[in-house]
Amino acid sequence: MRVVDKAATSTGRRDARRSAGLGTFGGVFTPSILTILGIILFRRLGFIVGSAGLAQALVMLALATVISVLTSISLSAIATNRKVKGGGDYYLISRTLGVEYGGALGLILFAAQAVSVAFYCVGFGEGVAFLTGGSEWVTRGSAALAAIGLLGLAYSGADLATRFQYVIMLILIAALVSFFAGTQFSWDPAVLSQAWRGSDDGSSFWVIFAIFFPAVTGFTQGVSMSGDLKDPGKSLPLGTFSAVGLSTIVYIGAMFVLAASIPASDLVSDYDSLRQVAVVPWLVDLGVLSATLSSALASFLGAPRVLQALANDRLFKPLTFFAVGEGPTANPRRAVVLTSLIALTTIAAGDLNAIAQLVSMFFLV
Repeated sequence: MRVVDKAATSTGRRDARRSAGLGTFGGVFTPSILTILGIILFRRLGFIVGSAGLAQALVMLALATVISVLTSISLSAIATNRKVKGGGDYYLISRTLGVEYGGALGLILFAAQAVSVAFYCVGFGEGVAFLTGGSEWVTRGSAALAAIGLLGLAYSGADLATRFQYVIMLILIAALVSFFAGTQFSWDPAVLSQAWRGSDDGSSFWVIFAIFFPAVTGFTQGVSMSGDLKDPGKSLPLGTFSAVGLSTIVYIGAMFVLAASIPASDLVSDYDSLRQVAVVPWLVDLGVLSATLSSALASFLGAPRVLQALANDRLFKPLTFFAVGEGPTANPRRAVVLTSLIALTTIAAGDLNAIAQLVSMFFLV
């Protein structure tokens, strides 16, 4: 008779799941940096610098970075002192402050990331409309098609989606190199000296800040993948701080380059300012499309996992339907479908600036 060591079998399964998990670079740094260096950088940074002026734009960046760094310190302290399971932000909050408090915020976290899918898809649609000379209907139609396509990737699981993000990373690097290389041809000290105050277009500091703030919320994407990581306690702090630090440097550099290259009045009216500076403009076009898709995909992976963790805690009985996962990694396919429905509804209802302000309110809460 064959004797089966159940303890050894259980341990083997845990080891197999652990070895199949994502590392720091693929599971935390990559989704975080690709979301931070996304649609705001490529399609709205020039507008922000031109409207607010370089001085206020830097203040906005500093304020947003302080918020993200303080939050990152908190999540890192928790992640390194306890075993982190699936659910990302929700899991950390609920296990620290209690499931009732965490449940209330968990719903907001899910809504924030689900709406973020629409935000990034609309950014993708804007990029397509610019390249094709299309109308608002082209923007929304392209955004809807992007959301449906990403639904397929998210439905298949985190592993395939992560491989897709590595390709996006290479395109993003090429686009940024092209942009910063154009500095030697476009830098004008006289334009820079006039850029500190910006163009008086009537927009208040806080309205512009609300449009800018989604730029830094990408640091939560790696946290949302906590259940798919090999070593969350190590990967979350290292990957998150690396993404926040590098992206802050990129934003500071990009703000100065735009402020010194294009007059403020032109920045306000032109959402394609990075393309004007770049040595190879079509690389920026590619960067816009790829960055928006990768950001949307990261949110598509994060939102369902928050909802699944919330459903597993059975705080809200109607949500228990979404606790079911598929496959060895318990891929939350039901939650993925709900996320896509919310995203498509938001795409049909609003434009990029309006959605940006909505996303900001969710994440600030």
